[in-house]
Amino acid sequence: MKPLLNTAFGFVLASTLHAQSFDVTPTGVAYGNSGTRTEWKHDTGQMGGRSGFFETSAPAPAANWYPGASEWQHVIEARHSNTGNNFALQIAGSFFDQNLWFRKTSNNPSQPWSKIVTQSPAGSVTVSSGNGDALNIYNPADNAIALQTTLDGQPLNGYGGDVHNRLLLQPITGNVGIGTYGPTHKLTVNGQVRSKGFITDTSNWSDYVFAEDYKLTSLHEVEAHIKEKRHLPGVPSEAEVVSNGLDLGKMSAIQMAKIEELMLHVIALNKSLEAQSNQVKAQAEEIRLLKSARNGQ
Repeated sequence: MKPLLNTAFGFVLASTLHAQSFDVTPTGVAYGNSGTRTEWKHDTGQMGGRSGFFETSAPAPAANWYPGASEWQHVIEARHSNTGNNFALQIAGSFFDQNLWFRKTSNNPSQPWSKIVTQSPAGSVTVSSGNGDALNIYNPADNAIALQTTLDGQPLNGYGGDVHNRLLLQPITGNVGIGTYGPTHKLTVNGQVRSKGFITDTSNWSDYVFAEDYKLTSLHEVEAHIKEKRHLPGVPSEAEVVSNGLDLGKMSAIQMAKIEELMLHVIALNKSLEAQSNQVKAQAEEIRLLKSARNGQ
């Protein structure tokens, strides 16, 4: 009779636990759907219940879920032991992507969610809106951080893509590179730059040319320098510009100095021409007077 009693007792116990959605397993009691310890939870903002693992195929209301939540969702939840309040720590995400969301309800069923930033095995950090738009942060080389954006799942600049679409930051030097992996200045751009304005700070300008003690290079000296050096005095040569680039602020000051020097030469030439013109006029008057005197005789 004893084996029969044990069998009957086991049948009753199993039936009772099954009716209460509990399954007896060799390791203990497993609750939830099919003994998986995962239960249904359609409203993440509902008060009460226990901490655990949850799923839903119909998340509602939308205000209590993270933005864009639909269809199948996971929720991991740690609740306060007092079921009379609504203080819970929650992590949620869809079955079908790698995005995660986090919040603490703070007694507010529609408390806003925050997106969790994740890191891939390749070392990337991805921030995504959940609809395919994302910002990837990765390390292409030592002491460098590169940013990559994607739009609707299509990379604008992939890891092995066109270098001209790159934006790179060097945290140690503080240099920024666009279209280059090796920025040598605070901003290095490999390509054209379009702007509505450009202001260069400078500590020197060219008005020193107009100082009383400024020695103006004669045109003969300028001519000799051009013949020997093949460029204007004080102006970088072609080789220097090709090798070092062109400092726009410095070059603007140099060009203005040359314009001012040229203007001084023009003023000097104009004075010389005026003096010659006056001398010619005076000589012409003397000739006229001599002719008149002769005719009068």
